[in-house]
This record gives sequence, C-alpha cells and structure tokens, in this order.
Amino acid sequence: MRTFRWSLAAAGLLASTACTPAAPATDAASSAPALPPDVDAAYQEFWATWQAAMASPDYDVERLGARVGDPLLETLQTNLRKTREQHVVTRGQATHQIRQVEADGGAWWVTDCVGIGGWQLYDAGSASPIAGQADGPRSQLTMLVLRRQDGAWKATNMYDSGVC
Repeated sequence: MRTFRWSLAAAGLLASTACTPAAPATDAASSAPALPPDVDAAYQEFWATWQAAMASPDYDVERLGARVGDPLLETLQTNLRKTREQHVVTRGQATHQIRQVEADGGAWWVTDCVGIGGWQLYDAGSASPIAGQADGPRSQLTMLVLRRQDGAWKATNMYDSGVC
C-alpha cells in the first residue's frame, strides 16, 4: 500500500501540503475500466472548474462548491485565495491520462497522469510568466477521490504520488 500526500493543482505544479492516511494501492500496469458516465462527467467538470478558477483573477471561490466537496473544497478555496493575494493566475490547460479507476465504499478513486507542462503560472497584472517554472513536459501522478455529496458527485480528496 502506498502513502499519498494531499496536493493542490495550482497550475504548473501540484504542491503537496500535508500527509494523509494511506490511500488504496494502485497498479499503473492494470487497464483502467471506464467510469460510469455521471462520475466521468463530474471528474471532467472538476478539472474544468479548477482550471477556470485558477485562470481568472476574480473567480468567485464559493463556486468551487458545485464540483468540490470537503475536505478538498476548503483546501482549494484557501489555495485560490492565496494565489489571488499574490496576483497569480494560470494559462494553458492540464492534460489527462487516466491510469486506473476503482470503486471503493461509495467512492471512486481515479488515478490520472496529469500533464502540467502546458499549465503555467503568470502574474495577473503583467501577464508575465512567473520565474522559476520548469519548461517542457511535466506530469504528476494524481489520485482524485469522488464521493456523492449534496446529491452530486464531487471531488473530495486529492493525493499525489510523484511523477508519471
């Protein structure tokens, strides 16, 4: 069993913030079964919502609640507020290569190789790239957990386990 860390998809990097209990083991070599359509839609909508939030200097952080549930909601809202205070936004898009999906006790665990090389941090005022970002292809193996909250599938936990 692997131990995963909380992570924030804050553009060109997914920054670990704290240790959490071990997540179910993953096997990258196994073929990923398809997600049910409603769970797949929630997964895609989570990423679209998060990328839109990071790209807009005036995105209403409360809107994240439509696609994100606690405890991840509080973490991402805090992260978004901090990037706003630092006048940072993102440009570009993350790419996704789902490696594994697993249903477990009413939750779906999606292991995804998230390409973050084209999702970069920029100064919101000058539109200049933030210095110190690596160029070129970069990826982060991320596990996103979706659970039903308030009648909808929402991302509730995010873990990273390194580069994929």
